Amino acid sequence: MGRIYRIVANHPLRRGDLKPNLGSLSSEDLVKQLANPNGWHRWTAHRLLLERQDQSVVPNLKATAADGPSSEARVHSLWLLQAYAALEPAEIQHALEDSDWRIRENALRLSEPLMNRSKPLANAVLAAGNDSDPHVQFQASLTVGELQDPRSLAALARLAHQGSYDAWFRVAILSSVADSASAFFHGVLAKGESWTDPQLLVELSALIGARQNTNEIAQWFAVLTKLSQPDKFLEGLTHGLRMANARNLRVAGAEQALTRLLASSNETVQRAAWEASRFFELGTLLRHASQDAVNSDLSPARRVLAVRALRGGHFESVAPVLEKILQRIRHVRLKFAAVDSLAPFDELAAGKAILGSWRGFSPQARKHAVDALLAQQNRVPMLLKAIEDGQVEPSALDGSARSRLYENLDPAIAKKSHALLESTNSDRVKIVARYHDVVNMQGEMAHGKKPFEENYARWHMPRRQGGRVGPDLSGIHNKTKEELLTSILNPSYAIEPHFVNYVITSKDGRMYDGVIANETPGAITLRGGSEDGDDTVLRKNIAEIRASSVSLMPEGFEQNLSKQDVADVIAYLRGGL
Repeated sequence: MGRIYRIVANHPLRRGDLKPNLGSLSSEDLVKQLANPNGWHRWTAHRLLLERQDQSVVPNLKATAADGPSSEARVHSLWLLQAYAALEPAEIQHALEDSDWRIRENALRLSEPLMNRSKPLANAVLAAGNDSDPHVQFQASLTVGELQDPRSLAALARLAHQGSYDAWFRVAILSSVADSASAFFHGVLAKGESWTDPQLLVELSALIGARQNTNEIAQWFAVLTKLSQPDKFLEGLTHGLRMANARNLRVAGAEQALTRLLASSNETVQRAAWEASRFFELGTLLRHASQDAVNSDLSPARRVLAVRALRGGHFESVAPVLEKILQRIRHVRLKFAAVDSLAPFDELAAGKAILGSWRGFSPQARKHAVDALLAQQNRVPMLLKAIEDGQVEPSALDGSARSRLYENLDPAIAKKSHALLESTNSDRVKIVARYHDVVNMQGEMAHGKKPFEENYARWHMPRRQGGRVGPDLSGIHNKTKEELLTSILNPSYAIEPHFVNYVITSKDGRMYDGVIANETPGAITLRGGSEDGDDTVLRKNIAEIRASSVSLMPEGFEQNLSKQDVADVIAYLRGGL
């Protein structure tokens, strides 16, 4: 009820000193405080010793680290010795044999600056991979990656055998193999696909792809067709290649392996092979894809895969096929695929081909076309000119597209975008005011479910792969009708911090947007801006990242909903999902 209570025993057995005044103690006495059962006393003593840098207590710290009365005292002493630059490899080796796993875990962390200068310590670190405690094994998975020793990969392989079923163990191991991903992949695979969790090999494939080392990828393809689930491994490689923006790689054996997989009766394998093929220089396969793309005797699904594979060709050779699909073929999915295949090309002619077919696009195809036009910085002025000339309607640009324009690196483009789009797209406050009488209407909860699922659910519900791109709607029934009306018709009015839309511009002019789903020291993953899934961008490729004030959830849903529909959606939300 807002009150703070302090509860004490009626007859305390001991009264603590409320004014310990540790600052008045000698450094030697502070070392003794490291064994105090009271955590505040220990940490305060640690801080004071750190500040004093009194070298006279180094022998006391060494004695406590070796044989202190408590685990807490020993670990404090070890870290203080490191801060005093007095920690020796032999003392870490001793700590690696401690009976308390927490000491062994900390000893591994402390070993990293010294283990490459001491062979006995390096041996002890490698042996820690066989520790019985999973916490120590996990730290070993991280620490061994810093060890410059040819035995490191074998130690990491043993750790992978024990713990690769756990996602965090896999991340630790992958961070440690780094530049040795290819050697590690083949070393683990030699022991059998089931020797570790198969997902580890898939994620190693992604690392190999991201490195774009053609010799490593050739070695990878040499074993691909012998694997029981080549599609999974191909998906991993494709993820890495996509992340690194790979194009037209010349890899020995790639075409033969992919051609063999395309002849498989398994459609999943075929799909994975087509998806991977777009990153490689594959003359015969591209000619095959060009023929399949326009072959009306094949199923639309097969033709879509062929069209997507044309991304891997040179623009001048694949453009005629893609333009033919855009201009002459009515199948919606084929048009989507053709637009998506034109998107990665740098040539201005790719943008002209998309705009040249604009009037024949369905609303869904126009969304793909706008995304493709915004995928390259050099095509943005072309899109703005088309809007200015009336060729492209401003209403075709949703919140995601407008966000990319408003946050563009070029101030002139950002200014022109505001001028062209804000006057036509957005006084959302006026729209909310026009719909205000909805709050007085009687909504039907049962009727509100369908329009909610058709227009809003995809932004707020967990996706099949990955998480939400909008807030969880649990507790939404506590919102007033006025609040819900504003959120529905003006989604950018208030954006929760966890769901801010970020716009990333890469050094080669590509633009990505979405909510940040994951960050690592090497990459940022955005969710929600792409219908193909999450976009992962390597930090080394980022020119700029900006937060946008525009919601990812599109505006303009009221164009598809009557006032009664909006009242029904509000009733459905207030009824509790």
